[in-house]
Amino acid sequence: MAYLDDWYSTLAKNLKAGSTKRFFWKGYEGAPGEMEKATSLFKDVLDTITGRNEKKIKPLALRWISERVVEPSVFSACLTPGSTSMPIIRQAEFDSPAAQYLPKESQTGQLMYVWKTGGVVPPRKICIMLPTTGDAFYWFRKQIALDLLSHEIATVIPMFPYYGKRKPKDQFHHIIPSVSDFFVQICSGVLEAAAIGSWAAAEFPEVETVFTGVSMGGSVANVAAILAASNSGSKVGTCCVVATCSATSFLTGVLHNRIAWKELSEAPRGVADELKNLVAVENVSEQVKMMTKENGEELLPTEQNLADTIEVLNLVRIVRLMEETKRDLGGQLPMLDAVGGKVKNSEVF
Repeated sequence: MAYLDDWYSTLAKNLKAGSTKRFFWKGYEGAPGEMEKATSLFKDVLDTITGRNEKKIKPLALRWISERVVEPSVFSACLTPGSTSMPIIRQAEFDSPAAQYLPKESQTGQLMYVWKTGGVVPPRKICIMLPTTGDAFYWFRKQIALDLLSHEIATVIPMFPYYGKRKPKDQFHHIIPSVSDFFVQICSGVLEAAAIGSWAAAEFPEVETVFTGVSMGGSVANVAAILAASNSGSKVGTCCVVATCSATSFLTGVLHNRIAWKELSEAPRGVADELKNLVAVENVSEQVKMMTKENGEELLPTEQNLADTIEVLNLVRIVRLMEETKRDLGGQLPMLDAVGGKVKNSEVF
């Protein structure tokens, strides 16, 4: 984690300090009504996770747009010894299940699928690899995917909303313009990843699916895995890497200095109240109040307001809400595969 923090700090210091190059430079919402839209999407995700609605995550209808065989280098360990196969990379697009909430450029999803030639034998294991903050393209995750072939594991690499080819025109690289956009990105990423899991289960009925990612990707992977396990009878697991229960790195980590605090301080009072009211706060509010910066200083009022908003995404809170709702409805929590056997969601997190 220290390596990732050092890398991002170096990158951030080399960016000019223009307001449009800071996270949330449009404040809480870039235009009137955007926070309401983000709240509606978050409620939709919560209701689906908790079972308050009967909505099922449908498998994605993929449109394959390219395919190429990769010549492995002499240093590559991407295939098992003696294999006559070659790595094959296919790219596809799809209509995002959250398209109605997304900017025009993000409504069409993109993904890369890494497997091997001679695909008479379908993969028995698939890894859905989600991005860390700023990982807007495929290259880094593709290298990991090629190595996973030596373990007979296929990989799906989604391109996140607001990233890569899905970036809105007025957005600087991966710098999300507003808090409402951040919520839409995360919630859309969860729905898309879960739908990829449904596609894998439908395409390969015997497959075991693992959701994974680093930092932001790991946090999204956990929620997507819960959603996929709730909507599918297939084997689903999660393997997150340096993931937090919530987006606290915006408040206490290296991203703190990359936020447009002035713009956030000018937000209308109560702009995110409806969003925050979607999830009970009893078990988490004290944790948020005790949050401090890395140097031990207390959060300023503007920082505390952002903390109160972002903590709506706290994974512990979401799982507790899921437990309570499932109990009230007479249902059971889905089971996730994990190292050492199957455990309940509340034990994973």
